[in-house]
Amino acid sequence: MPEENLIDTQVKALLDLAMDAVAQARMLMSRQIHAQRAVPLDETSLTTLKQELIRGRYLGLITQQSLPRIPKTGEKGVKILLRLLDDPDQYISHRELANAAELRSPTSDAIKVYICHIRDCLDEFGYSGSMVETGLHSYRVRSENVECLIEFIINL
Repeated sequence: MPEENLIDTQVKALLDLAMDAVAQARMLMSRQIHAQRAVPLDETSLTTLKQELIRGRYLGLITQQSLPRIPKTGEKGVKILLRLLDDPDQYISHRELANAAELRSPTSDAIKVYICHIRDCLDEFGYSGSMVETGLHSYRVRSENVECLIEFIINL
């Protein structure tokens, strides 16, 4: 009997991962469609938005409205990054990050993959992937990197 429960649990975890993969594929496809219709912000609006974000006024608002999408991670990657930005210099556990991103499969492996994709994207956009630091079953960003990371989110 206990072995059957273990198999059921493993199958459920694999199905959750598959559902996350499908959701990510859909988000990437919608991002491609959205990018074709996107209207760029003028310089004044962009500067004002940056200043407000740096002061922390819109971090919560971003998660409630349409989120930008990090390639390969979609909105969930941005939610993870925003959760890290909520508490700079504090290590945030894999579970908290999974909850913030509303992952169906909140395993530490899933978070590791998201963080890897976030770092890759940071590198692609000319930022240092090392701004997201690894702790023991947790991640953090340092307060001196907050402005750069907000700029990164704005430029997505």
